[in-house]
Amino acid sequence: MHLELLKQAVSDFLRYLADERRSAPNTVAAYQNDLSQFMKFMADEWGAANGMDSTMIGPEAVSSFVFALRERGYATSTIARRIAAVKSFFAYAHNAGHLTANPAAALDSPRVTR
Repeated sequence: MHLELLKQAVSDFLRYLADERRSAPNTVAAYQNDLSQFMKFMADEWGAANGMDSTMIGPEAVSSFVFALRERGYATSTIARRIAAVKSFFAYAHNAGHLTANPAAALDSPRVTR
C-alpha cells in the first residue's frame, strides 16, 4: 500500500471512529493528531514521503516510533494514548483488508499511574 492509500485508510479509520463507534469529537481529534505524528515520523525516519509504502511499516518501525517518543520526553500518558491510536488504526486497517499483517499487534502499552 502506497503512502496515499495509507493516508486514505487513516481518514477512513477516523470516520469509522466518529460515525460507527460514536467516539467523542475530542477522541477523534486526539487520534488524528497522534496518527498524523506517526505518519510524519514514518516519512521522516523510514523513507522519503513519496517512496514510503506500508511494506516499510513493520513491528520495528512502530517500536522505533515509541522509542522516539520516550527519547523526546513525552509523558507516559501521552505515549500510552499514541500507542493506543496506532494499535487501533492498524487493527482497523488489517481487519478492513488494507494490510496483510498488523505491525502493532505485539506492541505493549506502558502502564499509566494516577
